Amino acid sequence: MPDIAAAQCVMVSRIGAPVTQPALVQVKLGTRDGVPAGQLRPQAEEVVVDQLSRAPRLIDDFVAGTIAVS
Repeated sequence: MPDIAAAQCVMVSRIGAPVTQPALVQVKLGTRDGVPAGQLRPQAEEVVVDQLSRAPRLIDDFVAGTIAVS
């Protein structure tokens, strides 16, 4: 997203709950050219939902050893 200079995401999960259903998701955005972060909320939420939907594949790849962890 061109208006975002930096992003940080923190997720908190519940024991026993699927990783794709976190109890809390907090996203901090650093924007370019003074764009208010709140203005980008809908787009940021879309990215979070998309990335959460990819989590099961990521976990499978970790378990299979196809993604190196350093």
